[in-house]
Amino acid sequence: MFNLFWDKGYNIIALTSLTLSGPTEQVKAFAGLSLEERKIKKEEYAAAGINVIVSVCGSSDTPTTSGVDPLHIATTMAQFVINNDLDGIDVSYGDRNAFIKGTAEAWLSNFTQALRLH
Repeated sequence: MFNLFWDKGYNIIALTSLTLSGPTEQVKAFAGLSLEERKIKKEEYAAAGINVIVSVCGSSDTPTTSGVDPLHIATTMAQFVINNDLDGIDVSYGDRNAFIKGTAEAWLSNFTQALRLH
């Protein structure tokens, strides 16, 4: 069952997590709802002034270090958001080794630019 609670004053809920290997946790539960159930949930949040987004590339993912193509994964993740009628993406990039090596910035720039195309 999918259920989120929120306090007054919040206008965004970020579901966790869409990883390189697919949806987990809240994202998986939301995507597992029927089209009608998702529509009802989205209407509830919209009526409360809340956008529902998905958090991607969290601390367990190492996209740059793993050699993941930022354009391909951005397209895949953007399509997931579109297919599930979500409002956007929160990039929660945690590839620490890529930051240390100085390769994270270029990957993130390419990934973010590709997301914006969708």
